[in-house]
Amino acid sequence: MIRCLPIGICSWDYDLQGDGHHAQLGFRSMREQGDLFIDQIQHEVVKPSVFTGEWNFMGPQGQVFSATKLGIFTRGIEIQGREGAFNLGALSAFGRTVLVDGPGTDFQIAPDHAFTRRASVEGTWQDFRLVCFSFWLTAMMWRRAARSSNAGAVQ
Repeated sequence: MIRCLPIGICSWDYDLQGDGHHAQLGFRSMREQGDLFIDQIQHEVVKPSVFTGEWNFMGPQGQVFSATKLGIFTRGIEIQGREGAFNLGALSAFGRTVLVDGPGTDFQIAPDHAFTRRASVEGTWQDFRLVCFSFWLTAMMWRRAARSSNAGAVQ
């Protein structure tokens, strides 16, 4: 299990720990891009254009994964990597839990309860970087939902 803890009480940046790994995930302020330090190696998420639902996960050797939003009205994202295609999708239309599946991969990202940003990742995976990128995409969707909500109920 991977524990996903916000860096601060109002922060969307996270610390991920578990399964012998550690990562820090952050968002850049204006665009849907971010910086990730995974097992002390710097990675970044780059969005080619503000007008597309595409993100590239870059490592020291170049692109590791790419992600494409499946549609305007869905919370589904397809992630492409060397091992194949992975699907990230909401468990239900109303909850924040997402499932990620693909070759050798089947895990769930779920908030600890309805009123927290703390979360856990449970299941199977072969590449911890995929877990980090998937969680970053999930946190981005949670952040979007919180920003579009008048009540700001997602804390």
